[in-house]
Amino acid sequence: MMMHFTTNIRFKDLIRYGGILGSGVQMLSTVSHISPNLGKIMEKVDSKSNTEPKESLAESDSNLMSTFSQVFYFHTSLAGMFGSPVYNYREYLQLIKPSRIYISFKNIFKIIVYVVSANVIYKYVGSIDDKFKILNNNVSLKESFLQLILYSSLLSLYFQLIITTSCIFSEIVINASGIPTNKSNQTTWIHGMDFCNLSCKNSLRTMMRAWNMSIQLWIYRCFYLKFNLNKINKSYALALVIIFNVLWHGFYMMYAVAAFIFVACVCIQDYIISTFILYERHFTKDSTHINGHSDLKYMFECIQGVRIGRFGVNLFFNIFMWILTHLTMHFLFICISTDNNTIIWNFWKCLYFYPIFIWIFLYIITKFITIIYPIINKSQCEIH
Repeated sequence: MMMHFTTNIRFKDLIRYGGILGSGVQMLSTVSHISPNLGKIMEKVDSKSNTEPKESLAESDSNLMSTFSQVFYFHTSLAGMFGSPVYNYREYLQLIKPSRIYISFKNIFKIIVYVVSANVIYKYVGSIDDKFKILNNNVSLKESFLQLILYSSLLSLYFQLIITTSCIFSEIVINASGIPTNKSNQTTWIHGMDFCNLSCKNSLRTMMRAWNMSIQLWIYRCFYLKFNLNKINKSYALALVIIFNVLWHGFYMMYAVAAFIFVACVCIQDYIISTFILYERHFTKDSTHINGHSDLKYMFECIQGVRIGRFGVNLFFNIFMWILTHLTMHFLFICISTDNNTIIWNFWKCLYFYPIFIWIFLYIITKFITIIYPIINKSQCEIH
């Protein structure tokens, strides 16, 4: 497939790049809401490592991992907004010993309805190549623009149905693996916006709702308050908020938001690996680079540690996710830098199958861990 990389800046490119920047601000604002907590505890643990007794040090380690778990739950829920395979690390570990298989016929019925609706929309709008040829060759610019708006709206709806279908399918796989869906839906971090007190049994769609509400929270905190819109005329402030929302939910915002989320996942997974490295070095009383930051040269050491069984399942899981998110970078650069709509279409088709294949692969990995985990524990006991 030939790729046409555009060099001219067009209006839709400005919208796309603006969406990426806007998504970046949103991501940084929500993540920075809780990330400093981890850094403070890590500094506290490092400062007391040489003075505190082992009992107090173990308690600090426990607090460190507890706060880290909270950060990890929130970060992976962000990664799961558009169908990433990870939505809750603790629930994933429960796959090692599943209690029973849960079948939700309601979700199966929803998948059938959504797939049929998506196929009807796709047949109505036609092939993306033929449609854009008609729009580009249309003599009437006004008519072409209106058709493009209609087509983009229908295509956006089609993408939403497909992504929702893949998320529901992921829930079915989760249920079949022995994790029930949270029927009570008691999640204080949705209604109270308390990201530091996360529930352990949230479904994928529940976290999507939470992320949407976090956007509303960000609009209020970081847009309305930070820019002091409450001090100006209410009509002007409302107009600015409406303009911001129009830009945020533009036709090309889907591409930009999804692209930035995956890019942010790369940084998040790299941060997770760095945190585990610092923790394992501290746990093994190795003070070398104990205050260091993330560095890619540690990846080989981590892989070797997993291979010989020095690290546990936690690090192995995060190394896998680190590699996985880095591989998606190829799709992101293509989507952002090309003007070929067919490539973008193929990119979204990849996102449709992405969670399905990865969930199945994670399920196989889980079964493999069930076999080797007792062997690793036995070897570690023999070493000690």
